[in-house]
Amino acid sequence: DYLAAGTPTVNDAPHDYPFGARLAHLDLPVLVLTAERDPLVSAYEPLLAHARRGRGHVFPGSHPLHDPARAGEYARAVD
Repeated sequence: DYLAAGTPTVNDAPHDYPFGARLAHLDLPVLVLTAERDPLVSAYEPLLAHARRGRGHVFPGSHPLHDPARAGEYARAVD
């Protein structure tokens, strides 16, 4: 789906952008989501650690975002 939509791949991500440093400046709730099979799962813990008012959730398997049958699971995580 990502390739068909023209979405950049993980290899095209801006790896040098200081996401953690930017999150450390936010004084608002931040929700950090990932999944066990997310290609960027290794960034989850470091980003969550930088978010002063952060809350995180790891979905089992893959992200439910693109699976209508898992909509409730996604909604509970962001509630």
